[in-house]
Amino acid sequence: MNLLIKLVIPLVVVGLFSGCTATSSASYRTRGSTGAAWQVQGTWNQASDKVRITIDEAEVIAGKVGMFSTSKTLTGKYKNHDVTAMLSRSTSFMGVEKMHCIVSIDGEIAANFDW
Repeated sequence: MNLLIKLVIPLVVVGLFSGCTATSSASYRTRGSTGAAWQVQGTWNQASDKVRITIDEAEVIAGKVGMFSTSKTLTGKYKNHDVTAMLSRSTSFMGVEKMHCIVSIDGEIAANFDW
């Protein structure tokens, strides 16, 4: 019985935290650019409530909405371009949390993520 408990509890804990991260990605090309599109990626860790935005694998924005808030705007810079992530969290009547994130670069929408 002790062996079973020693195996099951760690597996349950790992399962709870590993299934709580959602990732989405989009391509974005700046106005007038003829170069390669930037790869915009957003990740939301539901357990920690942390949102992370990367562009071409460089972290640009990282932050949380906060326990008592439903929305927040986070800002960062990438190659001298202003990057904004507008976050909005909602909870369904069944208790399921969702996060909506609009990423804009220099005021132009670059990605729209729903987790």
